[in-house]
Amino acid sequence: MPYEQKIIKVKDIAEYPTELGNRCKLLKLNGLHPYQNTEEEIMHALETLAKDPKNLEICKGSSHCGAFWQFFEKGGTPFFEKDKIYIGEYNGKYWVSEGKHRSCMAMRTGVESITAEVYKQSSRNFLLPPVGNYGVYKFQFSYKQPNIIKGSAPVLWVRLPNYDGMTEINDTPTVFDSSFDTKGKIKEIMEGVFYKTSVFRKRFIFNPFKLEVTVSVEITIQKNHPKTKIWLLKSNLSSKQEVLSDMKTLYRHGCFREHHQDISINLKRKRR
Repeated sequence: MPYEQKIIKVKDIAEYPTELGNRCKLLKLNGLHPYQNTEEEIMHALETLAKDPKNLEICKGSSHCGAFWQFFEKGGTPFFEKDKIYIGEYNGKYWVSEGKHRSCMAMRTGVESITAEVYKQSSRNFLLPPVGNYGVYKFQFSYKQPNIIKGSAPVLWVRLPNYDGMTEINDTPTVFDSSFDTKGKIKEIMEGVFYKTSVFRKRFIFNPFKLEVTVSVEITIQKNHPKTKIWLLKSNLSSKQEVLSDMKTLYRHGCFREHHQDISINLKRKRR
C-alpha cells in the first residue's frame, strides 16, 4: 500500500477513533472500558464528552495524552519520527488507522493540522448511516421443502452488548425462520429488541413427504435498546443464497461498515 507523508487538516478527520485501548483516562473516569463496552457506546461518549471543557482538562492532565498536548502546543506532531500516524483518505476525508490517541487529542483540542502517512482507501470502510424508525416489523413467508420459497423473511444482525441470552445470533446475520418458533409468544433478544414467531406446517394427503411451512414473524425494536449494532433486513427469499447488500434495509443502528457487500447468507443451511 503506497503511503505519502502529508500535512492534513484535523477538521477533515471524519470520526473519532474508538479503538483507544486501556490508556484513555477519560473513558475510565466515565465508567467505560474499551474491551467491554460497545464501539457505539465509546463513539457516543467521545462525541458528547468532547463538548465539555472539563473533560478536555482531564485529557490534558493525563500522563499519556498530556504529553501529546505539549507537542501540539509547540506546533508539532507528537513522536511522529519514531511512531508514524497512518490515515486513510477518500474524497478529501480521513480515517485513522494508527496514531489514534494523538489524532483524538488533536480533534478534541482544536489542533488545526497534523503530519501523517496517508494512503488512498475505498469507500467500503466508511460508517453506514442509521436507517428506519422504532416500532414493530411484520413478516410472513412460506416454502415447500426443500426449496420452493414465497414471501419475505426477516434477517437480523445484532451485536449483543454481552454474551448472555441468544448467543446463537450474536454478531452474525440470521434468518428468522421456522427454527425460531416461539408459538406466538414474545421472546426478548436484548433490552428493547423482541420477536415472536408462529409456524404452521401443512402436509399433503397424497404425498405425506411433501411439507409446506408458513412462518409469521414480528420483530419489535424499541427506543431504549442498547447502544450497539442492530441491523434488520428483509429478504425476498428468491434463492438459496443472498448477499446482504441486495436485501432491503428496514432498520439500522450502530457502527456498521460497508463490508456487508461481501456477506452472503445460505438460506437453506439456516433452516435447521
